[in-house]
Amino acid sequence: MCGVKRRRFIFLSCFKHASVVPVLKKPSLDKHAPSSYRAISNLDFISKILERLFLARIQPHITSSPSFNQLQSAYRRHHFTETSTLHILDSILLSCDSGKSTIVFSLDLSAAFDTVDHQILLSRLNTSFGISDTTLSWL
Repeated sequence: MCGVKRRRFIFLSCFKHASVVPVLKKPSLDKHAPSSYRAISNLDFISKILERLFLARIQPHITSSPSFNQLQSAYRRHHFTETSTLHILDSILLSCDSGKSTIVFSLDLSAAFDTVDHQILLSRLNTSFGISDTTLSWL
């Protein structure tokens, strides 16, 4: 593609602002404890469209990467908690059928994303999934 200049798309700062609303995670939690709330960001219409377009372009790239774990269920269409549970149950039953012992450890990682270091995440997206330049800056 000689002579074709590659365009750099910039996400304008006016589209980076959101209205943040605290929403109670579960009705049984203490309403006076800040940790009982999840921050929900409400984006404007154009930002939502750009976010969906971006996701539609980047998701196939990530899911087709050899670094992507095909057993990941969270945030994937047609992959549910039940999918993971059935996979684990199938593994346990296969193990039992072949006479092996099985131990299952279960962890609650519901708030795990809140503890992720964003620089490490961006670095991993770059090194493991080849996301760089403008795409990485959008993230």
